[in-house]
Amino acid sequence: MCASIKRICSKIPVEPQGFLLWKTTLFAHDELYLLCKYWLLLTLDKDTNINYRYSLPNNKLFDYIHTHTAVVCTPLVEIKRIVEHYQVGEVLEQLTPQILAQKINSLLENPVLLKHYQDNCLAAKEQLNWQNETAVLKQIYVEEIDSKRNKN
Repeated sequence: MCASIKRICSKIPVEPQGFLLWKTTLFAHDELYLLCKYWLLLTLDKDTNINYRYSLPNNKLFDYIHTHTAVVCTPLVEIKRIVEHYQVGEVLEQLTPQILAQKINSLLENPVLLKHYQDNCLAAKEQLNWQNETAVLKQIYVEEIDSKRNKN
């Protein structure tokens, strides 16, 4: 599958440095700047089991959003929810080389929409960050501790 996608996408003319990052294994804080060179990034995770279906794999979606980079993703439940809610990219109906190439081409042919997604990343990153999530997590712990105290 990956070889087919690479072959189709390699035919898309792009400037040097391109718009795709095939392996997303960096993401150390001092290396995030590398993502800023891209206009569009992919998260092509597969729905291999129920646990994965509802997960947010590798935090790469948040890394993409925090570098103001539009996203094309597979329809895993939580990834789809975030991409659609914050309007930061496009969700593939299914992952085939043809559908992926069509989605990428349609975004490249519509720079206004691509810029819209990139701009929406600015707003999304204000809500989707560790500082905000820490407050939510603390509240969950407080409620759990309080409920256990009330039972005793």
